[in-house]
Amino acid sequence: MSRVAQRVESRVRNTIRCITLGAAFCAMTTKVLAQSFDCKNASRPIEHAICSDKAVADMDVELSSKYKEAMVRYGTNRLELASAERRWIARRDAQCLPSINDFGKLDDCLRAAYGARLRAVASGESSGRIPSRYVAQSVVFSLPKLRGRSADVIANLELTRPFETPMQWTFVAAILPGSHFDGADAQPVDGGALAQCFVENLTAHCTYATQDSDSAGFLGPIKLYAAKVVFAGADNTRPLLLIKTGSTPGGDGRHLIYTELFAYDILTNKFESVFSNATSSNNNQETRFIEKGPLRGDVIVADPTASAPFGYWIYVYAGNRKYGYSRSVLQYRSATHYGDGNHLAVIDSEMPAVLRHMGLWRPGDPLPTTPGCSRPVLRHGEVWCE
Repeated sequence: MSRVAQRVESRVRNTIRCITLGAAFCAMTTKVLAQSFDCKNASRPIEHAICSDKAVADMDVELSSKYKEAMVRYGTNRLELASAERRWIARRDAQCLPSINDFGKLDDCLRAAYGARLRAVASGESSGRIPSRYVAQSVVFSLPKLRGRSADVIANLELTRPFETPMQWTFVAAILPGSHFDGADAQPVDGGALAQCFVENLTAHCTYATQDSDSAGFLGPIKLYAAKVVFAGADNTRPLLLIKTGSTPGGDGRHLIYTELFAYDILTNKFESVFSNATSSNNNQETRFIEKGPLRGDVIVADPTASAPFGYWIYVYAGNRKYGYSRSVLQYRSATHYGDGNHLAVIDSEMPAVLRHMGLWRPGDPLPTTPGCSRPVLRHGEVWCE
């Protein structure tokens, strides 16, 4: 019998005994696993999971001890440590609770989470960090040179704290040496492909586009528009790294805008892509991550239709812990038409319709807040700004 099967059988057996013998037996069995909280008073599913695995229980006790030691060591920074501990608990639950019915995966998740947190607390969360300039240098050294020229670092984003990673992780973006045609100029413009690097301590894991020999353009991003941490869950849980980049412009200046979301996988200690989409810079197309409101954590995409009357296909992707953003939960044809004179972004003009389709808004309710518009009005199913 496998270890997982043995744990499952043991938990089922204990559950049956609890039902048969009552709370007194459960109190005796859980008392063996002395926790930082009393297992007899465990009420949440995650607490029961911790109490039923001795390895996780021991790590919980060790973390409690290390935390108390760190509180003494931190002195005036105790509030910072306490806040970090609360954030970690929320993220532990957000990461591991989806596996509550898969005991083997749940135990692995909890052990990884506690192991990471133990290392972070023991090393000191505000000490021992590698300075950002050394991280940037490690990226430059790992990227190719061109005629003696090195890459230029343009962004350096610390990921360790928001993602509660056991190792120091940093996102670094750099422009490789070289040149490209931007479509408008006959002469090449300085600057090569965009390198996107996830750096673990000082080890850089970089990706970058290759150059198309026919057009002298790049088959991928050359510009960075945004790189920031966003949150898909309430109380700043389920952090994601949002990256927006742009491709080589064509003759009319049009180019692709890439939007990608990355989540940290505590089991593999890697950042994995959970959503990726490309839209054109023309025709009011857009891919937007929703940071506030009832759709927080969702992604909305507006794509032009291919047939008249020319409007937009609206897609909504809701983040799912199992499937990421691979499945759209809503698709419909917009009331907003291309060239109708509405100066609002399509996603803003369609927001009431999106919310109505999702069962979150109905006619007569106040209109959703529209960025940059103090007097929004609804006309023929779309929002206009007076």
